[in-house]
Amino acid sequence: MGIAAALITPLWLPLPAESITMPPLKEWLGILWPLPVGIALVATGRLLLRLINVVAPPAGDLWWIYASVTAAGLAPVKRINYWCSELKTACVISCWKVERTLMDALTRMLKAENWMRHHASGLMMALAVLLAALLIWEGQR
Repeated sequence: MGIAAALITPLWLPLPAESITMPPLKEWLGILWPLPVGIALVATGRLLLRLINVVAPPAGDLWWIYASVTAAGLAPVKRINYWCSELKTACVISCWKVERTLMDALTRMLKAENWMRHHASGLMMALAVLLAALLIWEGQR
């Protein structure tokens, strides 16, 4: 019943106009063919299992197969995880070194700023004298 409701959803679901266009009925066969093919494959598989008389293994017997398949599948994931961990460690160390270098440069700049604040008046006088000397020299040319 649920499958039938899902298949006819475009017919009963109220959608805004022009939001989706309904395919023509002659194309529905191309859209719906996977469902009956899937049902036929499942039915054929069940019939073959009954004819062959396959008995399900006792509970837990497939655990070892699942565990080995999972371990084999996790091996490349573990290698990728290790590589990513190494890459992250290298990036953190590199960023730490860059940060340390930049912080040392900022510290030196702060010391230079303090020196300039302390000697600002003398530096301004020296600049004024230099500019006056340049103006005098330019005027003599």
